[in-house]
Amino acid sequence: MAEKRLTKEIAEQLLADPELAREIELSGYTEIELSGFTELDDDAAESLCKFDWYIMLNGLTSLSDTAAESLSKYEGERLNLDLEKLPESAAEILRQHPSFQNE
Repeated sequence: MAEKRLTKEIAEQLLADPELAREIELSGYTEIELSGFTELDDDAAESLCKFDWYIMLNGLTSLSDTAAESLSKYEGERLNLDLEKLPESAAEILRQHPSFQNE
């Protein structure tokens, strides 16, 4: 499978116009589906924390500790990742986050 990187530029475009990603209204909250991305740049993780929605990132297979620290500051509805695919140090940082959902 080809690596697909979520950059700050893409994250900022999504923040400005979430219609660019698949959005689904569920029970009063919006889900943004980003599971097609396998890598997340550190500065993109910081940008994603500005979203208020349920973020699906369960396709990630690479995540730095810096990006995990940024995502741990996310205050939106819910953050969905598959910890089994991530480095253990990043997974441990994310396990501490109250909005985190392991899939």
